[in-house]
Amino acid sequence: MSDIFLSYDSHDIEIAKVLAAALELEGWTVFFDRKIPPGKTWRQFIGAEIDKCLCMVVAWSKHSIESDWVYEEADIAKKRNILVPILLDHVHPPLGFTSIQAANLVGWQGKQDKSEGYNALCQSIKEIVGQRPRFQYSSFYASQTTKKDQLKEEKQFKFNTFYKILEEKSILKMGAALLAIGIFLVVVQTSSFVKDDVFYNETSDVKTPSQQPKNEVPTFVTGFSQKQEQKKGVDQPVVEKDKKKNETAIEPIVIGGAKPVEPSAEFLYKQAMVFYDGNQFKDALPLLQQAAQKGYVEAQHKLGLIYERGNGVKPDANKAKLWYEQANKQDYAKSKVNLAALLLRNHPSIEDKKKALELIQQAAAQGQQDAEFHLSRFYARGELGLAKDLSAAKKWCQKAQQHGYKHTNKCMF
Repeated sequence: MSDIFLSYDSHDIEIAKVLAAALELEGWTVFFDRKIPPGKTWRQFIGAEIDKCLCMVVAWSKHSIESDWVYEEADIAKKRNILVPILLDHVHPPLGFTSIQAANLVGWQGKQDKSEGYNALCQSIKEIVGQRPRFQYSSFYASQTTKKDQLKEEKQFKFNTFYKILEEKSILKMGAALLAIGIFLVVVQTSSFVKDDVFYNETSDVKTPSQQPKNEVPTFVTGFSQKQEQKKGVDQPVVEKDKKKNETAIEPIVIGGAKPVEPSAEFLYKQAMVFYDGNQFKDALPLLQQAAQKGYVEAQHKLGLIYERGNGVKPDANKAKLWYEQANKQDYAKSKVNLAALLLRNHPSIEDKKKALELIQQAAAQGQQDAEFHLSRFYARGELGLAKDLSAAKKWCQKAQQHGYKHTNKCMF
């Protein structure tokens, strides 16, 4: 169950992603991915989220006011009294929603610039959902906050917390504490009349608390190594500490010595994708590495793409292959296709061809459209040890078309 369901039109997907990321930085969980998984219906997937969410933010724009889906979702939220509308364009909400005040986010660029519209949105959500622990000082908005401002904000937070605790204590409890202190002082004063030779200066070994180690989130810098790292027989990423702290990495939050709050792999991945979709691959890289280290398969696949294509880094087929292999261990179909493509480069061996065919067949069986298309071509040409079979080629081409492959006109049969 998510705290917030974000309702929007598909034309507004980019600003929806940024808004979802900003709200998650406030501490709330946000559902905004409208892609229905295979085997699920609208009611099973999106409908279930609508029924369980605590708050619905509906983004009215020139596109969404014409959307039946957005209208229906907004109507459900209105009936549940959890609707928080916002304006992305200068438009009038549909009939039935004009009386509900909408937060004005027209021209909002995705920065927590404390604009009136964004603050109004957050305040409305707090009234419905409540406040959540924030991921303070996330790199997503690092450029908006100086280190001096961060320290000032943290000191103010600690002071406010301490003052609140004192405020909650009753006068009776404080009076009791003062009385206990007074009795203790009387006892000490009385004991001073006892002869000195009665007392023994016993010292005990008192261990000073060791300095709390920094609970840093390690990042990958060199991909994976064949060397054993933690468990025998399992390839582990080589982790190195950069001399210069990467500004994009998100560290755990520690306030007043409390237990650090670790960003989840999903949270890290979503922040990374904001940079990735904006072609800011160098900023996305450390966040993807952190998410991948936590086992997030989509992050592992995206790292394979980055190293294969050379997006923001030097192209490295070996690192790309290792990342795809990690994702393949979790049976991720897209990585199977990309791994097969790498195996078939530069005069592949018989073993490479055999492995590539196996990966393509596995991905095709999972309904991966690219794999279905390539398998169709292999059957049409009689490649990778397959007997030429135009009937099988046609079947797999049709499957690829059914699953949304756009270039089935290139099928060879």
